[in-house]
Amino acid sequence: MKTHVKIYFSPEGKDLRTILKIMESLGFNPEPGDFDFVVEWKSYEEYLTLFTKMHNLLKGTGVMYRITTK
Repeated sequence: MKTHVKIYFSPEGKDLRTILKIMESLGFNPEPGDFDFVVEWKSYEEYLTLFTKMHNLLKGTGVMYRITTK
């Protein structure tokens, strides 16, 4: 499955380069267009682990996100 992530930035939060490094460290690829990042996963357990890590790493960065799985 593929999950797309849309990031919403705040001027009070971290910059794009910092968020890009965090997302790429988790295996997300930048995806210009309607979404900012995309990642593929194979099992529900992999999905839970990946998005728990993403959520924890984005804490305190000032960003909000939306995920869409297709």
